[in-house]
Amino acid sequence: MNRFTGIITRIDGQQNIHQLSIQLNDVSFRALIIDHEINPINFSVGDKVGVIFKDSEVFMGKDHIEHISIQNQVSGVIKNIEIGDVLSRVFLETSIGMVSSLISSSSVKRLDFKKGEKACAFIKTNEIILEKI
Repeated sequence: MNRFTGIITRIDGQQNIHQLSIQLNDVSFRALIIDHEINPINFSVGDKVGVIFKDSEVFMGKDHIEHISIQNQVSGVIKNIEIGDVLSRVFLETSIGMVSSLISSSSVKRLDFKKGEKACAFIKTNEIILEKI
């Protein structure tokens, strides 16, 4: 599980769907919140929040990509790779902290990931969990 701390800088949306912008050091993340009558949105601009996402929800690539729908992208350097038969865990040191990703071992080989190389983590807005701190 990946856990970071950020500050909400903007809230957009209406009715039951909101997109929150969160500043994590020098990186801006976005989270999609769908609220219900029993769980209304209870966040405000300026709130300090925990930003949480599973390592199985982190996509990996060699470079930052501008022309894709995944808005949350953070670049860094691969610090470690734990290779398994089917799945591997990649640890990426970034400006927001260490991001871990669980991807297929075949993808690690296909992308030719190596310790010390630059890479980028991608996280979809609907995979972000927020908690008030």
